[in-house]
Amino acid sequence: MSKSSRIPTVAILLCLALASPACSEYGLTRGPADDDDATDDDTTDDDDDDASDDDDASDDDDASDDDDASDDDDASDDDDSHSGPAGDSEENPRSLLPGDLVINELMIDPAEISDAEGEYIELRNSSQDWVEFSGLRLRDWGVDDSPIIPLGPAESVIGPGGYFVVCATGDYWNNGGVDCDATIAYSTWGEGFALSNQEDEVLLTTAQGVDIDSLVYDSSLVEPGEATGVDPSASSVSGNDDLGSWCLQWGSLPFGGTGSPGSTNDSCN
Repeated sequence: MSKSSRIPTVAILLCLALASPACSEYGLTRGPADDDDATDDDTTDDDDDDASDDDDASDDDDASDDDDASDDDDASDDDDSHSGPAGDSEENPRSLLPGDLVINELMIDPAEISDAEGEYIELRNSSQDWVEFSGLRLRDWGVDDSPIIPLGPAESVIGPGGYFVVCATGDYWNNGGVDCDATIAYSTWGEGFALSNQEDEVLLTTAQGVDIDSLVYDSSLVEPGEATGVDPSASSVSGNDDLGSWCLQWGSLPFGGTGSPGSTNDSCN
């Protein structure tokens, strides 16, 4: 008969309760204590967590959730803020397509300042989407060719119906008071771009030579100190080809002259 079988039941219970070293003589020892603290919701018989386990009862993340422990999103949440189609927002614009941008207004012959300071070309987004672009150029059929140089990264994205003003110089105090989105390399003899005061071509292309829009104009659009723009009802890549749809713009510019850069054109009817 073993020693433990001769020990009264009361003694056995006292040994286990007090965990006395003397009880080991009789083969009576208490199992290891549960290492979980009061915040652990695991039971003692299935607890395999060690001291580094930081899960608490309030964490609802499951194994398929890619968020960290502090995130209360469920497993189906991929935190994607751009889930809509390209072009639905400023943060999710689509790439530019031919016909998206329309040559909408020209300041061909500024009067209060020089052409090299005051010329501008206004482009309008005729699409229903936010569009982004880079590498656009202004050319003519001769030697003129210049990149369009945005004044900041945000200016390469245009909202639906929005405007983008390209200036000979971006300095508001020297260009007649025009808020510009981009500039060009201004030159009248190649290695840049300029608007002729007689007749000329304005070709808006990608860096690869894909046409976005084009306009061929004559002296009927030229009036010193006054910008000319296409009627809002004809503001499209086909409608602006008709020079009869263009007319002088009457809004006053801050430092002299007239025009409506960056806003809706005056009606020509």
